[in-house]
Amino acid sequence: MRISRAILIVSAFLAAGCSMSNKNFIDYDNDVIIMSYDRSIYPVAKEDGTYAEGAWDNFDYVQEFHIISTKTGQEMSELTFRNLTPFIDGVSVATGENGKKTYIGKDGKRLIDEEFQKATVFSEGLAWVLDDKNEVWAIDKDGRRQFKVEDIGDISVYYDGKAVSHTPKGATKVYDKTGNVVFEHKDFGGDYVVDGLISMSTEDGNVGIMDMSGKYIIKPLYYTICGYINDVNEYICQMRSDRFVVSGDKGYGVVDRQGRIVIRPEYEYINEDGDLFLVNYYKQLTDTTYNTKAFWLDRSGNQAVGREYMDARPFNGNSCAPVSDKTGEWGLVDKKGKWVMEPVLNYSYMGSVDANGLIVVSDTTFKVGLVNTRNGVILPIKYEGLINISGTDRYIAMFNGKIGIVDSKGAVILEPEYDSYIMSSAYVDESPSTTLYIGFDGGEDYEPYDDACYQ
Repeated sequence: MRISRAILIVSAFLAAGCSMSNKNFIDYDNDVIIMSYDRSIYPVAKEDGTYAEGAWDNFDYVQEFHIISTKTGQEMSELTFRNLTPFIDGVSVATGENGKKTYIGKDGKRLIDEEFQKATVFSEGLAWVLDDKNEVWAIDKDGRRQFKVEDIGDISVYYDGKAVSHTPKGATKVYDKTGNVVFEHKDFGGDYVVDGLISMSTEDGNVGIMDMSGKYIIKPLYYTICGYINDVNEYICQMRSDRFVVSGDKGYGVVDRQGRIVIRPEYEYINEDGDLFLVNYYKQLTDTTYNTKAFWLDRSGNQAVGREYMDARPFNGNSCAPVSDKTGEWGLVDKKGKWVMEPVLNYSYMGSVDANGLIVVSDTTFKVGLVNTRNGVILPIKYEGLINISGTDRYIAMFNGKIGIVDSKGAVILEPEYDSYIMSSAYVDESPSTTLYIGFDGGEDYEPYDDACYQ
């Protein structure tokens, strides 16, 4: 989804905890990235900082999106757009000045002539579109219409030959790739069927896991299953796991595929971290004092990685993970709890080790920099945000409120000049690019998520 300035620094520290050896469902192209200039005309505040009545009426948030090479920092096309999704297999959903959607290549040129009211990204050779007749069609990459579906509130892209839809009344239907309905249920199901399983939310709001025969393999006893996941690949990875992260009225825990409790649901958060679970515990003791701790448990719920820490980040498939000791200083430990990098006094925060063996660190000024696992400085602590472009040695960098690109050696690839960027899980018209959102009966409060686990 589009990353705002406010959460760019946060995203540098929050890494997906599921690191099972599964191929990603959606692999976003990493040789280009979408960046934009903010062309909005903002109302002018009065001297006291307030705005005149009606100043924000009819305000139009206008972004001008560009296609940028992550290798050179140069624009790939002279064309600009009102919105773009990240490229997948060289294809992006573009929004023109008229608000219509079409499909383009990295040169900005159309791949399909027809324009649509709404459109998803392609998956398994098909995408969903809403045409000018308000009909929902599956189309192929040449724009040929394959079949039409009806009674749609929303519908997600195909995964493993199945597409999940919800009717305007909230019932669930699953389609195969010929348009036949292969599963139906009266309740609201997850956005994807994974290994023959789907998460299902009952009328009272509890969530369980159901197979394609309609039988619950995990009874609907929980507020959430898989926790909060903001990424399609992450959700599918966790749904394929032999353990499910669940939450109840007392907190987060873990159950196995038979529904047996492995870790009691009593913690503030649990993050699946490869073959381990990273557990966060937080308790307010008084108005000004708190008890916080983080620790790892194995898949049987037993203590792992030595001792408890004040805070920690996931291993994410690496040999070491950032932890904070009782003094609040951050360092690195291995899976036996041995210090790989002793705690550093001036680090108030550390992100997980990335695929380049580098770590985003922060000091008390809330600025960030980049170091290696030996605490060698790659980029000094001076940026407002840094986040790795997956599969590359490039980093999105925010400096003085603007966004550019640097590499893992500290070289500037693109001077900070843009206002925002899109890298993955893009939203189009406030709806995930992997889901075609039409509308629900009485659904004014409905907010589409780019996941299939429920809050």
